Amino acid sequence: MTVFKPPLAVQTWMALHANADHWLEHLDNPNLSEEYDHSLASDRELLQSLESFPAERWQQLCYGTGWTTLGASALSWCEGASLEQVLTAWNYSPEVASPSKTEERAAVLLNPNLLPPAKLSSVIEAAKTGPNVWLLLYAFKANGTSVEQDWSEEKLRQLNKAIRALL
Repeated sequence: MTVFKPPLAVQTWMALHANADHWLEHLDNPNLSEEYDHSLASDRELLQSLESFPAERWQQLCYGTGWTTLGASALSWCEGASLEQVLTAWNYSPEVASPSKTEERAAVLLNPNLLPPAKLSSVIEAAKTGPNVWLLLYAFKANGTSVEQDWSEEKLRQLNKAIRALL
């Protein structure tokens, strides 16, 4: 009997989502911070395996399975992916309406090589929408990068609370 082994991209998609589901189930356990760190490291290794996988093929997979924020973040690691493609995919996910722990995990996994310059004006110009601004700012924060606030105080006050909290 032949056992079906899914292609690498499908295995990666399944593992990313299974890891996230497992992490969410145990989120309230304060003794699992080491496991969370291990889980993120494992997910980053999976994502690095996508560096030679064409972005167009990953997009086809995610159109077939349904876009998630994890799928959008994984796209950022694929060969030929652009930030614009990732932000578009991020908005296809039904989860982006209000950032939750799932979106935070997906933002942490975004490929830092695709991020715009670490200036608020650059982030807003690249992002174009509130959920995308949140994603990019959270990704910078998760990578320990400060974003230069090159906006006036008046303009900063116009940003929503979730975005201001990341500055």
